[in-house]
Amino acid sequence: MSTNKEFEVINFFKRKINGFVKIDKNTILNKLYTTEDEIYFELVDYFEYFKIKINDFNILDYFYPEPTLNLKEILGKISGKIKYLPKKPLTIKHLIKVAEKGEWFEPEE
Repeated sequence: MSTNKEFEVINFFKRKINGFVKIDKNTILNKLYTTEDEIYFELVDYFEYFKIKINDFNILDYFYPEPTLNLKEILGKISGKIKYLPKKPLTIKHLIKVAEKGEWFEPEE
């Protein structure tokens, strides 16, 4: 059974994210977006729209920083010498719980 807040959060992200992607409570946002720059404004709008206290939310815990045009970094990625650790999943389900509570808290792992 879905709650009113679940419906609101899912529809919020459906409006923000292109219509070719299915959005439901199991959607993992950092599988759709990999860098902070791709999702930043959607998350700012989410926190404002649902009047959520941000507390210690750090976007870089979930999304990689925007890539630079640093030649050394580019060559390191191509050669496989630079590897990024996997990020924690950020799901719509968790964002529903955050909207219900009205403040950011870390997802349980």
